[in-house]
Amino acid sequence: MYKDDTGKHAVQWYGQENQEMQAMEEMGELITALSHKRRGRIDNESVCEEIADVLLALESLKFSFGEDKVNEYLAMKKQRLMIRIGVEMAAKTERERGNTE
Repeated sequence: MYKDDTGKHAVQWYGQENQEMQAMEEMGELITALSHKRRGRIDNESVCEEIADVLLALESLKFSFGEDKVNEYLAMKKQRLMIRIGVEMAAKTERERGNTE
């Protein structure tokens, strides 16, 4: 199976500190793009480009800080979110039942 080592190569070539700075800059650009999107100043295409930049930067951070540990936290947080969504959906269903009876 093919493993994408782009983040690893970026850290090895540019250095961890530079990639951390790059990630901060890219995240700031995404925040700005989302703000502009909300005000109708840019389209989805521009936001998608910034998301891609952030995802690429995150690959470098995952390599730098430990991909296995990041993936472990990601799985845990996804599970917690799905539990929360399930609880909120159940509560909403109960409220809706109460409104129709």
